[in-house]
Amino acid sequence: MTKLRASEYVYLILVLLLALILRLDFLVSSNFVIDADEAIVGIMARHILGGEPIPIFYYGQHYMGSFEALVMALFFALFGSSCVVLKFVPLIFALLLVLVTYLCTREVAGRFAARNAALLMALPPVAMVEWSTRARGGFIEIILIGAIALWFTVRWLKSDRRGLIDLMIIAMVLGFGWWVNNQIVYFVLPIGFAVISRLVQSHVNPWRDVPIYLVGGLAAFIFGGLPFWIYNLQHDFVSLQMFGAASSSDSLKYLEGIATTAIPIILGGKRFWQTGEVFPLATLFVWLLYGGLLALLLRLRAKQIWELVKFRLDLKAPYELFLLFLLATIAVFALSSFGWLYRAPRYLLPMYFGVCVLCGVCFDLLRREGSRLTKAFLGLMLAMNLASFYLGGRAIPGEPHIFSGERVSSDHSELIKWLKENKYSWVKTNYWIGYRLAFETDEAIRFSILKDPYQARIESWVREGAAFKGDMPMILVPAQGRLMREAMQVLGVQYSYATRSGYDILYNVHWEQKNLKILDPSEFSVKANYHPEAVKLAVDGDLQTRWGSAHPQSTDMFFEIDFGEPQHIRGIKYVLAGWPQDYPRELAIEVELADGSKRNMLDSSAYPAIRYFMDDLFLAFDAMAVKRLILRQLGSDPVFDWSIAELQILE
Repeated sequence: MTKLRASEYVYLILVLLLALILRLDFLVSSNFVIDADEAIVGIMARHILGGEPIPIFYYGQHYMGSFEALVMALFFALFGSSCVVLKFVPLIFALLLVLVTYLCTREVAGRFAARNAALLMALPPVAMVEWSTRARGGFIEIILIGAIALWFTVRWLKSDRRGLIDLMIIAMVLGFGWWVNNQIVYFVLPIGFAVISRLVQSHVNPWRDVPIYLVGGLAAFIFGGLPFWIYNLQHDFVSLQMFGAASSSDSLKYLEGIATTAIPIILGGKRFWQTGEVFPLATLFVWLLYGGLLALLLRLRAKQIWELVKFRLDLKAPYELFLLFLLATIAVFALSSFGWLYRAPRYLLPMYFGVCVLCGVCFDLLRREGSRLTKAFLGLMLAMNLASFYLGGRAIPGEPHIFSGERVSSDHSELIKWLKENKYSWVKTNYWIGYRLAFETDEAIRFSILKDPYQARIESWVREGAAFKGDMPMILVPAQGRLMREAMQVLGVQYSYATRSGYDILYNVHWEQKNLKILDPSEFSVKANYHPEAVKLAVDGDLQTRWGSAHPQSTDMFFEIDFGEPQHIRGIKYVLAGWPQDYPRELAIEVELADGSKRNMLDSSAYPAIRYFMDDLFLAFDAMAVKRLILRQLGSDPVFDWSIAELQILE
């Protein structure tokens, strides 16, 4: 590789400034707000700085290495822990990616191609802008690592030396990427093809040289990802359990989604999680624009592409290596169990590096053909990229959804102030609120997970939260708050209420009825109109047994408790235990009083709110003399039974 000229340094500085300005505009416009997944990276970095054992992987999972958290810890040590620093670390990797894009494309096709490729990487579509500022465990980093591996591979292919050491360095980079993020497999496949092609064309001794290259490359790959392999040797290779193949029908559906949704998102025609286009016919526009360049490449390089069938890659101009990279990325994604994520294709973002390099190559081919279309293509691509961000206002993504279309608040300052003033250190809240709140308060506020998603990232918090005996406020979006308050009103639960930062806060939650005792089942009889021979299993005191309807739920089902003589009761507890899927789809509860009158204790319309408030049912009320208590199942389900693991009458 020839040394960079002074003019190239100037160009790179200007391009890097453009890249920085675009991403800073994105960050400032979004006020450097982080989400919970980014907060976890920050929490990991703080724990590392605090002297805790260095985690091998992202908290709560057995994949995606802790490289980003380790780098973050270094930056926290230098500049302090904050949301701004949390955003700047991936930004630095994104700027390095612009530089490596230039260097790699320069090695492939020269300076002209490199300038255009680097410019496309500096000013990419909004999807790349967004993910180049997100600390999510290694998404932008893996593109950089893979790009470095491809750059080194091109240098190795063009070198006159077979270079086992060079090949081992490439394998080590890939191995390191395997620990950081398994998306490195997109890069491994085309590089593996290139190695085979180089060996085929070098006329090596297959019995002597191939085993040397194979063993050396494999050893370097394992060494590069040593944390991954040590951990998995100690944990029965649990990381490999995440890999699953899609069915053939699903793969075809994923391929369609990649073509109609994922690729348009990556190239700027659409935005993440949006069905609409950036402008009318934007998807068609990007396909025509990039498809035109692809057609040019296929026409001008038809001979070299055909030679790939014989494992003969053009070693001096290995353009097809990047075509293979794109094909490998699409194929692996479509065949994997992750293919359903084509609507938000963060797992396909590495494609954009290959697109930039191939665009640079095509522009150089056009220049050599004497065509004046290069500037037109480049201008349209840059316009498309910027339109994906700015058209209709800056495309700043919304905060994560919590419930019923309502999102995490962008500003937690009021909530944090209220919690600190009231001396709270633990709350119950959603994953997306809780981890961010913990990071923003330096973990002065921790949380117990309330509602989906239930993924606990820090096991010690689960244990400490379960053991905590003090008041634990619920932090809810308003739609959740309305359901919870409705349920508590029906169930006789007392609470205090406040609002801060757009959230409902329910605190001082306690049951009005106290000192309740379980009535002995010998004091009453039970019956049901479905599966009556098993009714006693619902009141046998054993959560491992159940009464089940032995029939899919229908609207005529009932379960009755008969006290014979009126019995003073103050509540009931209905437990599903190991059969949560068999909850009644609609439930009403009525009692027959001593005077023969009937009272509706639970209307079926209130049951959805109660189900949201608690998985089981605990209904408490003022003491009343009851002759009979009837649970009516008024809903239907085509598959699931109605079950009761345990029904307790409280006095």
